[in-house]
Amino acid sequence: MITLQEVLKKSTDYLAQKEVPNARRQAEEIISYCLKRPRIDLYIYFDQPIQEEELLKIRKNLSRRAKREPLQYIEGEVEFYSAKFKVGPSVLIPRQETELLVDQIASILKQEPLEGKILWDLGTGSGCIGISLKKMFPELRVILSDLSEKALQQAKENAVFNDVEVECYLGDLFEAFEGQVDYLVSNPPYVSEAEYQELEPEVNCYEPKMSFVPGPTGLEIYERLEKDLIKILKKPGKAWFEIGSQQKEALQKIFEQSKNFKIQFEKDYAGHNRFFLLELE
Repeated sequence: MITLQEVLKKSTDYLAQKEVPNARRQAEEIISYCLKRPRIDLYIYFDQPIQEEELLKIRKNLSRRAKREPLQYIEGEVEFYSAKFKVGPSVLIPRQETELLVDQIASILKQEPLEGKILWDLGTGSGCIGISLKKMFPELRVILSDLSEKALQQAKENAVFNDVEVECYLGDLFEAFEGQVDYLVSNPPYVSEAEYQELEPEVNCYEPKMSFVPGPTGLEIYERLEKDLIKILKKPGKAWFEIGSQQKEALQKIFEQSKNFKIQFEKDYAGHNRFFLLELE
């Protein structure tokens, strides 16, 4: 019977042969997931034999990862901002960078009275941003909306999974909800068609393209948002967005047209401009 150590070596070699990045770590994650044990056990109990049914499950999921299916889809959930969210091919996988966006929003909300105020997570996907903020600020009324019915269903499931009450609306951008809000946050599609073609297979073969590409330039959603954002936000309102690392100048031109907003850009872990805050003056 094959041991845990042998399975780990063979799994690592297999993924490396298929050119999967970080093959050993990916093998560890898959084996740990299949055995429902922490990764450290792979080294503490390295000589433990693996049962045939366990081996079959490991092989099945290794095969999926070898085809470059994201590990998060294989496991069916991802950790985000100290919580867990169920994910599948209908939603964008939450990224670490987006946790920074939640951090920035939380730091401002902590300083403001929130009773009776509304936050709208526009294009919510898995619901990770809005649900995380609702968990931190239960007095805040949180709205989630998405153009995709499947994505919105995933967000609803994640709200239940995280034991929070939110409102969910189906629709395209501001058509989803009638009324004004105090806060708006969105991680919208902002990747150009050319950039999308250069992304890794895990992204452009598995994650929903509509979550990445709004059109040829990647700026199309922001151009649409600029036209109606002033009608949606109450005064003094705030809106936060995630953006592409090279889009700062283009977005300044788009939003400075209205002359109603104070604009502030924030950087990600790599020092790139990846978020911006609009304050309705």
